[in-house]
Amino acid sequence: MGREQRRKEAKKVRNNKIARDINNDDMFKATTILKIVFAVIIILLVLYYILAVFVTKEIDVSGNKDSSSNEMDSSYSVSNKILATNTFRQVDQVYYVYYYDFDEENEDIASLVNNLTDYKVYRVDTGSSLNSNYVTEDESNKDVTDISNLKVKNPTIIKIDNDQVVEYHEGVDDITSFLSE
Repeated sequence: MGREQRRKEAKKVRNNKIARDINNDDMFKATTILKIVFAVIIILLVLYYILAVFVTKEIDVSGNKDSSSNEMDSSYSVSNKILATNTFRQVDQVYYVYYYDFDEENEDIASLVNNLTDYKVYRVDTGSSLNSNYVTEDESNKDVTDISNLKVKNPTIIKIDNDQVVEYHEGVDDITSFLSE
């Protein structure tokens, strides 16, 4: 083998080695990128799980079906829940607004209210601090005309027709007798 031929062989070997090195580098880069993407996905999933368990309480890890967080969740699932400030702002012309503490609901009144099918019933949580300006322990205002003079006791149900209060019932006995009619 001559000198020229050895150079050509060496050049081919060098070119093949460079090609293999480039392929190895590309493969290394690709696996590195995949590892980084996988690590970011894992970190995001762990972060979501931590937030869901501790911050939003979306995931209950206690396994206790009777926990207080489940009771709180039940108040969020109340249909037609509104704030007291929206008492006179509903789109229906005639409707009821039922004020009660979602944590201490009277079962007798609840079943009677659920049987009201004439008009829509909106529910206001008197135990919520957002509604505390409209709830009183002392004396309520049975002659309420608008939101500025609304004061109710727990429980109360009012019927509103064209933004006017047409019926006002408070207390378990009064509400029960009204709804039993």
